[in-house]
Amino acid sequence: MKLRHYLLLGLAGMVVVGVALGTFLAARVPHYANPSGLAGAYLAAQFALGSNDLAQAGDYLERALETDPDDPNLLQSAMRARLVGGRVPQAVDIAQTLISQTPDNQQAGLLLAIAAFEAGRYSSAERYLSKMNKGPMARLLEPNIRLWMAIAENNRDAVQSAVSQLRRSAAFTPISMLQVGQAMELSGDIQGASEAYETGLRAGGASYFFFVKAYGGYLERQGDVDAARNLYQDYHNTHLTHPHVSAALARLNAAGTPAPPPPLARNVRVQLAYAFYAVAEVMEREKRLELALAYAHLALFLEPESDIAVFMTAEIFARHERWTAAGDRFALIAPEQVMYRAAQIKRAEMLNEVDAVEEAISVLYAVMTNTSDDIDVLVALGDMLRFRFRFEEAEQAYDKAIGFIREERAIYWHVYFARGITRERQGNWVMAEVDLQKARQLSGDEPHVLNYLGYSWIDQGIYLKEGLRIIELAVRKEPSNGFFVDSLGWAHYQLGQYDKALGYLEHASRLEPTDAVITEHLGDVLWQLGREVEARYQWRKALAFDPVDEDRLKIESKIITGLEIAPELGPEKLSGGTEI
Repeated sequence: MKLRHYLLLGLAGMVVVGVALGTFLAARVPHYANPSGLAGAYLAAQFALGSNDLAQAGDYLERALETDPDDPNLLQSAMRARLVGGRVPQAVDIAQTLISQTPDNQQAGLLLAIAAFEAGRYSSAERYLSKMNKGPMARLLEPNIRLWMAIAENNRDAVQSAVSQLRRSAAFTPISMLQVGQAMELSGDIQGASEAYETGLRAGGASYFFFVKAYGGYLERQGDVDAARNLYQDYHNTHLTHPHVSAALARLNAAGTPAPPPPLARNVRVQLAYAFYAVAEVMEREKRLELALAYAHLALFLEPESDIAVFMTAEIFARHERWTAAGDRFALIAPEQVMYRAAQIKRAEMLNEVDAVEEAISVLYAVMTNTSDDIDVLVALGDMLRFRFRFEEAEQAYDKAIGFIREERAIYWHVYFARGITRERQGNWVMAEVDLQKARQLSGDEPHVLNYLGYSWIDQGIYLKEGLRIIELAVRKEPSNGFFVDSLGWAHYQLGQYDKALGYLEHASRLEPTDAVITEHLGDVLWQLGREVEARYQWRKALAFDPVDEDRLKIESKIITGLEIAPELGPEKLSGGTEI
């Protein structure tokens, strides 16, 4: 197995919450001692924004405002940087200046309305809402704010008006119906609450954590435990494990006297905070990370103790490769909070990203309980060790995790996949193939598993036709994945079908133009087709793309001596493959 395929495909899925992160450190933004004038501060701010250092960008933009305090563009940028960077009070101060210049500014109006709401100054919030422009997000958020202000003031007519407006909302229906459902339950209208939740469910609410958590809690409070359990279980069957959903299932499945259902929050700030968290989840799903971060910070502004919102902001910082900032956020989640273990796992990942490996390992060991709850911790430990090439230790972590698995479910395919990789890297192909086939079975032919297994067969010169077949399936599932296309080209190469191989390898090279292995493969097939000058050109390019040492030596040898004549392939190598 080429090392490139191990590195890029080894972390295709995770049992723990979250997604795989990148593997290089973000460059720190240099702190200019005193950028001169408006232009210097503004350019420094743009550089900081480009490097995702939002706090520093806000500092520079405020410095620029000292030179030109009335510039609306600077005010808008500074407000945005402070909000997205999590400094909501400073963003509110800037919004106050901005609204004095442009009274209908939507972003400033919303922010000031939220700040007034948080302080209980509902008449001020109403004035800001009435004056601002009504963009798409304002049309969603305004009735939410009005709804909870009306409930706080026990204004039934205003509640009904806000509910009617939310029911008419065509966008983000699960969020609107979640808010209506909670408001109806608070007012004692259980039928209205049920209808709202069912409308949100039909609109796709079950695919979002925020909806599942709220609706599941509602079902528990109404005594419909089976429906709640099915909702939670269906979410886990189709999504990454979430600690709050796991805690709900554990509560419902516990032996003995049933635990009481989660209470409905009566604090209007908490309810509005949850609405903002819901918007943040939708924005994150749509990969609009800056908006997601802004709304998650607004949720924290209203409910500072929310472990859900803290976790989300930390995850988004991590996606921006702000490893230290993300780790600091994960560390804020307290041991008694539901997200604590997941946060510690993520904190360990952040430490690993900055090469504090032993400290990261210590963090993981500190949360182990020697029970099945350790599966996600052990998988995280195994992944960390595997990417540090500590394969034997990684395999031991995966062994222990698999030992805790009592019921083989689809979600565990990654554990077998990861252990298969560590075994393959240690030369134990027989047992590696068993794990890869198990991962293939559990995942329902997940394309990364198909590609890894098929490529492994082909790279060893065995089961070539079966390897070709499953790689073709992987490519059909993800046609724009350059590494899958490369594997398909390499399969044709190993079968001696050089013309076919060339087309696929050229396409793979276009999809991944700076990958050393794909470029090396392209050089190999060009050589076999008699295009030796072009082949050497590709091999030299491959060297420039920083291949691993074991590949570098081979490429350097090829540049000097070319390729040996490929041996004839015996018929016994053209068929076969382990069946599931």
